[in-house]
Amino acid sequence: MGTRSLGEALTSMSRSRLSSTLDALEPQHRYLEPDACCETCGRIIESRLPPGFLAARDMEAWQLPACRCAVEEEKRRSEARRLTNLPGVYSGQRRTFENFRPVRGTEEALEAARHFALQDEDMRRALVLVGNTGSGKSHLLEAIGWECLAKGERPRYEYVPELLDLLRGAMSDSEGDSYETIQDRCILRSPLLLDDIGAEKGTEWARERLTRFVDERLRRDGRLAVATNLTQADLARRDAGAWARLASRVFGEQGGVRVVAMTAGDYRVGGEA
Repeated sequence: MGTRSLGEALTSMSRSRLSSTLDALEPQHRYLEPDACCETCGRIIESRLPPGFLAARDMEAWQLPACRCAVEEEKRRSEARRLTNLPGVYSGQRRTFENFRPVRGTEEALEAARHFALQDEDMRRALVLVGNTGSGKSHLLEAIGWECLAKGERPRYEYVPELLDLLRGAMSDSEGDSYETIQDRCILRSPLLLDDIGAEKGTEWARERLTRFVDERLRRDGRLAVATNLTQADLARRDAGAWARLASRVFGEQGGVRVVAMTAGDYRVGGEA
């Protein structure tokens, strides 16, 4: 007697043996005929199970039969999340407005970040959050990204030290992202979220390209949010003035920028202003 596949074995089970179990299952977990259709889009359901397989209550969600429309929508959402580059995309540990813990010295920044994300009051194109390490700047920057994504926007988060490395490598590493790809992400996606500007020197070429990206998106009326430990004067003086031009563009957009100082202590050691 030859061996049979799991699907063949399950398909051969008599309906009488299954009927009592089927009656006890919730409708979405019942046996699906090969030509079952989705009630939402009318298309044939794409089962992830062998033909005739009975979906049990304790099965993992990915094993359950799913309509193509649901599968395609989840693929679209997954790709949209990936393109944000936000921390927490894969781990699920997202920093949002809901889990931000406000303390004294963060109130104005929280309000400004919400308004920037929602565009409901302060319609200025750029927001700069200035504060010491651990004051909550990065959390609010990421929260802006998740809020904008939920609204259907196309945010892009970049940790600036890593971005400078990518720009430097783009000219020498044929296997990494091309310069054109990095440029498109920084200029065409919006809002652009730049974390930790001024934290790393980078090469002169990389700094010039980053400055050009910022300049180009502001020229196109794109939106920009920045987190930094440095004031405009500090950034302009950093590395013997190497960041001066970028400091001028980020902080001095003729009234189009809202700059908020965060005076809270380091969250990681329980600090508070």
